[in-house]
Amino acid sequence: MHEIHTTTTSTTTSTMDVM
Repeated sequence: MHEIHTTTTSTTTSTMDVM
């Protein structure tokens, strides 16, 4: 999973990155 740090996607990607 590519962790993309963005204004909105930051929270979404962080949660999905854990899964």
